Amino acid sequence: MTNHKSQMEKFRVVWAKIVAKSWKDKKFKQRLLSDPMEVLKEHGIIPPPGISFKVCEETPTLGYLILPATPENDQISDETMKAMAAGVSAKWYWLEKND
Repeated sequence: MTNHKSQMEKFRVVWAKIVAKSWKDKKFKQRLLSDPMEVLKEHGIIPPPGISFKVCEETPTLGYLILPATPENDQISDETMKAMAAGVSAKWYWLEKND
């Protein structure tokens, strides 16, 4: 099993490439906004069944604060809690289990 940190780093690298491409290619950006799951799959990011994502674009005057989902149980590691508090969605913790 690949460790969680390397999976998150892999995601960050792929996501950075997707963001950069969306800044340069308006058609790609519209696809990302309208069908993020397909774009993610095309880039090797395949969430498990039942997990979906929405892409929201910030503007110069509007930002977003993401409130993570309430954990399903009380058995959350300190590492997971710190990551969630730093803005890493709990949805990405499936990566650790799927490799």
